[in-house]
Amino acid sequence: MIGETSLPADDDSVSYADMARFAQQTLERTVACGGIGYSWWQFKDVRWGRFHSDHMGLLTMEGHEDVEDHPIGVEGTPKPAAEVFRDFDPGKVTMDCRELPNQFNYSGHDRSRITGRLVDEHGHPIEGGVVLAWNRFYSHSYHTTSRADGTFELLGDMDFHHWIASA
Repeated sequence: MIGETSLPADDDSVSYADMARFAQQTLERTVACGGIGYSWWQFKDVRWGRFHSDHMGLLTMEGHEDVEDHPIGVEGTPKPAAEVFRDFDPGKVTMDCRELPNQFNYSGHDRSRITGRLVDEHGHPIEGGVVLAWNRFYSHSYHTTSRADGTFELLGDMDFHHWIASA
């Protein structure tokens, strides 16, 4: 399952077209790789004061969108990525599942590193186990998953003080 993914876009520093391409590609890759769920964070832009969180929505904060056969509309204007979700048909996905270079460590950071191998009670490797690490105060975290041979490498841009693995 892909959860809380997005690409913030304000159509200035990051284009709405890039956001729509990201949505299309991640939806298709999720289906191609056997994903059983997908969620986009977030529905509408906000004003929390940081670019990343302020522009992740599928709707801007400006304008008004009428809702067919309903007297109340939606405040905001849909970005092109909203059409990707409206028109997406998982039955039409034809791409193959392929492992991307950053599949296991999407952040690209290298300040801290945890490595290991997850095995079950019989010593067999566990694929898809989740490894999660936090900073000292549990306020920031990074995660990864184990490969087919059970190995994992978790990278981050902070000192890891706590970590867990779950399979």
